[in-house]
Amino acid sequence: MPVWVNVMSELREQQRRFHAALFDDAGLLPQLLRPGSAEHSFAVYRNNLEEGTRKALLADYPVVARLVGSACFRTLAHDYRRAHPSRTGNLGTFGAGFATFLEQRYGTTRYAYLADVARLERAIDDVLCSPLVPALPLDALANVAAEHHATLHVLLQPACRLLRSPWPVLDIWRANQADADDAPVDLSSGTVHLVVQRTGEHTVLRPLEAHSWTLLSRLAAGATLASALAALDVDAGARALRQIFAWELVCALDSAPFITNGGISP
Repeated sequence: MPVWVNVMSELREQQRRFHAALFDDAGLLPQLLRPGSAEHSFAVYRNNLEEGTRKALLADYPVVARLVGSACFRTLAHDYRRAHPSRTGNLGTFGAGFATFLEQRYGTTRYAYLADVARLERAIDDVLCSPLVPALPLDALANVAAEHHATLHVLLQPACRLLRSPWPVLDIWRANQADADDAPVDLSSGTVHLVVQRTGEHTVLRPLEAHSWTLLSRLAAGATLASALAALDVDAGARALRQIFAWELVCALDSAPFITNGGISP
């Protein structure tokens, strides 16, 4: 076997041990390091990793952090890092699975709402990082040839996300902003439907009526405009259609096969 193969194999094993030691709660020094000053250096390295990932999660989920408190959030960040180590050098994507992690931990407890609060915070981050393209006016529908009506798809803004939750996540989010008052939030107030969208440099969180949610969610999932409207009565469908165009959520009309460009959270 060539020498370089042995060297690469040994290097790979050292990297594996080093990575394992970073996630070892016992704090054991990796076998490839010598005792002495390396112990302090490695402890600093491990702490930087811990703090770096915690701060990345904190930047993405400040409301969740405020709701659970700093000590609990530190534990959550530690456990999440162990369960979902970063696979890229971009910490902006590190917290993508945090809502699912919270749902697994708290889904059957009185803190089950935390997962959907995290989904809302993730949606806000997502729209800020998504491209914003020119919107179409409602009268663009008049330019669609009649033979394409049955196969027409409405493409939504890339910089928008839909969220449905059995918890009042918008009220919870608003109650935990810096300028919020101390009004209590009624967790039993019922299901909410939201669209999160970017307008310029700002993010807008809009509550949706049920008919507008039905139309938007079906369009985002790939339904044609005709089939999406068929799920509503004529008046509700017309109101919802006017609303999504007025909010500049529509960026294209296409009779070709549909490719999803948005996101829906359950």
